[in-house]
Amino acid sequence: KRSEVLTLNKKEAKLLNLLLKNAPNVVSYENIEYHIWEDLDVSKEAFKSLIKDLRKKTSKDLIRNISGTGYKIDLS
Repeated sequence: KRSEVLTLNKKEAKLLNLLLKNAPNVVSYENIEYHIWEDLDVSKEAFKSLIKDLRKKTSKDLIRNISGTGYKIDLS
């Protein structure tokens, strides 16, 4: 981020890798939950917090929410 090197935690790194591997496609909420939390029930707050924290470390516009579907990475 702006020539700074930032450290991502394990879940942030997994999410970023998942979104990059699937770019430019949308990754469903269920798919993210499966890959990040390994099928454990996760609260909506924990899910949103992970996205929020990753956006803070990268860019607000990098990760787009596709309402009712999931998230995608916006590399444009």
